[in-house]
Amino acid sequence: MTTSVVEKPAATTGSPVRPWYLRMRSGLFLAVTLLAVTAFVTTTQFDYNIFLYNTFLLTCIGALAMNLLMGTSGLVSAGSAGFLAAGAFTAVWFDRMDLPFVACVLGGGLMAAVLGLIVALPAIRLRGLALGLGTISVHFVVVFVVDQYQQRTPGVGVIGFNLPPLFGTTVQVQHEWAWLLLGVVVLAIALVSLLGAGRTGRALRLIRDQEQIASTQAIPVTGYKMMIFAITSFMFGAQGALTGFLVGQVSSEQFTLMLAMQYLAMVMVGGLDSVWGAALGAAIFTALPFAMQHLVAAVLGAQQASLNGAKYGVIAYAVLVIAFIVGAPGGLVSLVREGARRVQARRSAKR
Repeated sequence: MTTSVVEKPAATTGSPVRPWYLRMRSGLFLAVTLLAVTAFVTTTQFDYNIFLYNTFLLTCIGALAMNLLMGTSGLVSAGSAGFLAAGAFTAVWFDRMDLPFVACVLGGGLMAAVLGLIVALPAIRLRGLALGLGTISVHFVVVFVVDQYQQRTPGVGVIGFNLPPLFGTTVQVQHEWAWLLLGVVVLAIALVSLLGAGRTGRALRLIRDQEQIASTQAIPVTGYKMMIFAITSFMFGAQGALTGFLVGQVSSEQFTLMLAMQYLAMVMVGGLDSVWGAALGAAIFTALPFAMQHLVAAVLGAQQASLNGAKYGVIAYAVLVIAFIVGAPGGLVSLVREGARRVQARRSAKR
């Protein structure tokens, strides 16, 4: 009589899966931190600085979506700018039909989600670089469509569409936007944390690390992938609509391939599969252009900063990404965790 030996699946090569309550605790801590920062910024800063903070909050939505897509699920996408454009121009379309603000934002998210499902169907069997290259097509197709819509709309032209101010033109408008965007970001943190926890989180990470094993464990791989594409595309679409209303203008020239590359870089620098990594990456990539402008102005003069400040910012992006890929592949979050472990080890050694 022979006995069969059942081999255990190989351990995943990604980051270790923490218990669901620890992942939810991390998201709750981030939400409380952002609440405190928002209260501080809105009570101590001028409108321009609050506008920069609002830009960071908007960027957080996309960074959280990209981290769920790429960090937790292992699906590389370079079509984020296309989803942002789809959401923004759907909001423009709905606004021109005199629909309310909430309908414009939700409509932008739903349009992007439908587009994400359409992209997911042919790309569902691709992985890694092939998937990333395949999703670039959505960027060029969407940008072409919205550009044609912009050019063929009378009275619009190159400048783009104007959206009405949500909170009027009062001095405190940026304060009100900050609290609204904080609420949206908290919802995004809760959604990403819930999907990354428990059975769903384990299934997504198994698909990310060992897709062939996942398919043998009765995990609906295709269903999970399409779900993640739809959810993250919705988040990007809603962000695009919100950005249009915050800035008050939407133009096809805003949605470049460089923008999509920035969201990929954000999660790599901040740290994959971490809500804190998404927030840190968003903070760095929001502050970096303004920091580079001031640095170039201080070193080379104001004229050089106005002429070539954006180019120096692109160089800074590239250097930052290369530095983290080589020196800290896990991003800032991994550096912080490693530093905390070393401090804890030193304290234990002294005892």
